[in-house]
Order: sequence, then structure tokens, then C-alpha cells
Amino acid sequence: MNFVEFRNELVGYRSVGHVNVGIVIRIDMFNRSLEHGVVPSIFKSAYITPLLKKADLDPADVKSYRPISNLSVISKLLERLVCQHSAACEIPED
Repeated sequence: MNFVEFRNELVGYRSVGHVNVGIVIRIDMFNRSLEHGVVPSIFKSAYITPLLKKADLDPADVKSYRPISNLSVISKLLERLVCQHSAACEIPED
């Protein structure tokens, strides 16, 4: 199931007690991602920001910059969940 199908499936959810529907959708999406081992493609996009390597380099030269990738907050949250999930599943060495 892709993200659009998942979202369309949850369109009927409007009110879940006092819980924000957006939170319920995100939690379910994270759980499905962990279950199936699939990261939604929307989480894989990043904002690229060019950063000058050193202050003394020529800002007009493209080679003076390095790309910085900024992932969305949702992507970082999923990354932390995967890390915690992996740590919880580790078998201690004797």
C-alpha cells in the first residue's frame, strides 16, 4: 500500500476522542513502515542547501560550496524510531 492509498483509507477518521487525527495517522504510518520495512517515498526527499566550505574561498566559484541535505522532521522521527526498534531487538552477547 502506498501513501496515497493509506491516506485515502484514513479519510473517514475525523475525530478520535481528544487525539489529533494527524498524530493518529502518523503513528499508524510509522507502525506500518516498521512492520513492512518500507520507507514512504515522501520521506526520502531532502532540502539541499549550499554551504561555503571556508570563508576565504571565492563565493562565485561553485566548487567552493558543499551540499547540506536537510530531511523533514517526519523523516528524522522515523529514523529515531527505527534506531530504537533496532536497539530493542538486539541480542546481548555473552
